[in-house]
Amino acid sequence: MNNQYRQLTQAERYQIGALCKLGFTARRIANEMQRGNKTISNELKRCPDGQYCATTAQDHAEQIRQCARKHTKCSEVVQNRIESLLLVGLSPEQIAGQMRLESFSGAVSCSTIYNLVNKVSHLQKSPNERFFKPENLQRNGGGWPFLA
Repeated sequence: MNNQYRQLTQAERYQIGALCKLGFTARRIANEMQRGNKTISNELKRCPDGQYCATTAQDHAEQIRQCARKHTKCSEVVQNRIESLLLVGLSPEQIAGQMRLESFSGAVSCSTIYNLVNKVSHLQKSPNERFFKPENLQRNGGGWPFLA
């Protein structure tokens, strides 16, 4: 199926459990639920004792979700390097180029650097100041507003 990936909900897990008790195969459950065969097959493997239990599967899925690291290009080391280069007065384009020249393991694009600057700048403002203002994106006395 060419659907965009969606995690199974608890209700869907209970539906899988009910269909399993009725003797449905993984392929037939997938067709009934309009899900991928592999999704259902993997879900059925969540319960190691051979008997599918929706509650156990939901708990297992939540545990995995809580332990998963969020994907980010900017590790703390990369953020520290970017901040030090911003303090020197380099632009995000120059920083991206410099990190590539240095073969820095966490080299990032200038767009990622701009996103980081905007995110940090946004978080350090009070809620009333968090509206977009063009002057916040311009250099301020040789530095960036969030570093001042």
